[in-house]
Amino acid sequence: MSDLVPPPFTSGKTLMERVEDALLPLINLVFLLLMFFIVAGQLADDPLPELPATEQGEDRQSPHADMIVSANG
Repeated sequence: MSDLVPPPFTSGKTLMERVEDALLPLINLVFLLLMFFIVAGQLADDPLPELPATEQGEDRQSPHADMIVSANG
């Protein structure tokens, strides 16, 4: 048999016990990620700074530009 696949029933554990043992690192990782995002979300709870008011009362439009490409580049 391959080294990656253990031979069946040599460890003395049932299939469910082996599956549970394999899932424990995944469960630990999920809880660590959950704690990380909870802490990171609390650190980034600062409100955005207020932007200064504009000096001009009307909206300015950005300049309009057209690009024309001829057939020979």
